Amino acid sequence: MERMMNRFAAADFSRAVMEVPMEDGTYYPFSPQDLAVTEDGGHLLLSLERERTEAGRGLVRALWFDQQVFLWENGCRSVLRPVRCHIVGKVFSARYRYAKARDENAEVAAVWELEVTACAAAGQDAPDPLPLHPAGVPEYHLDHPSLHGPQG
Repeated sequence: MERMMNRFAAADFSRAVMEVPMEDGTYYPFSPQDLAVTEDGGHLLLSLERERTEAGRGLVRALWFDQQVFLWENGCRSVLRPVRCHIVGKVFSARYRYAKARDENAEVAAVWELEVTACAAAGQDAPDPLPLHPAGVPEYHLDHPSLHGPQG
């Protein structure tokens, strides 16, 4: 396991594709918005701007029903297992501050912690990522600029 996570320490996730399980048994491929490695190198952290999307539903399904998530990056296909969803706390706050430093309009609804259980050469191309379709009304944090009128 340590060898697998060491590979992620310097990984470039800019072209990564993640697949999450859907209710019909298929997998939904998408481009992770923000993927990082935990400080101790033990898990991957996936920040989602909106939880009510195919990605959010698939991650909940994987967590509840012990299903796998796949990550395609740099010619490798990793098998992941969601272990935790952070909506408050130290991990969430760190990823939220990181997102805000990059873009003041950024939002983070949840930070998913994923454990790598296997990793191997992909043997095939990653699937083409599909767009995430938000459902429902956007939920903003109270510091979001759109909630405070024109900035001037």
